[in-house]
Amino acid sequence: MCGRFTLANPVAAFNAMPWLREVPEVSQRYNIAPGQQALMICRQAGYVGRLARWGFSKTWGPARGDLLINARSEKVLETPSFSESFRQRRCVIPADGFYEWRKTSSASEPFLFQLDSGAPFCLAGVYEGSGNSARFVVLTTAANALVKRIHLRMPVILQPSDAMAYIDAPPEAPETRAFFRPFPADRMISYRVNSSVNRVENDSPACMEPYKPVSTAQGDLFQ
Repeated sequence: MCGRFTLANPVAAFNAMPWLREVPEVSQRYNIAPGQQALMICRQAGYVGRLARWGFSKTWGPARGDLLINARSEKVLETPSFSESFRQRRCVIPADGFYEWRKTSSASEPFLFQLDSGAPFCLAGVYEGSGNSARFVVLTTAANALVKRIHLRMPVILQPSDAMAYIDAPPEAPETRAFFRPFPADRMISYRVNSSVNRVENDSPACMEPYKPVSTAQGDLFQ
């Protein structure tokens, strides 16, 4: 699962992909949510950055119109909603963090996951449409040992240097499936963040700040 992510340092992401032919102007993002626009990289007469909305619109069943935001990488070629896009329209989504929530009996606690180096990375995806109608979904895989503490799934994470190979690889080739391995847990970090990220309208550095429990103990006024 991947339900929110960050691109707090887009300049670092662009610097990690010197092969990009053009990119739109983007701002720092701390809480990118489904249905919102985000930067994706695809191949259109070269590798270019485009703004696209996160989520395919479901076209069947009682939940018609709902957003499909993730696709299981293991089944992407067999899933009608995503198979054509995977064969013909792969993309990557620059990021430098993603959030997952740990469910407890009383609340859902948000955690931020990043590379231990702080470097940007790419989320593997597929897209449909073009121009202002372009939309993408994020591919997921089994969680590594770090993410599994919170959730059983995680996004497919690629190094920026692998982005072109993922976009161009033959859809059914073994080397393409190799991209779907969980990113190594020992190269990632995670920490709980405050509940500011729970509200999609919040998009500030506060979303990425470590959680600080509020003390309910009363101090002694005469210490």
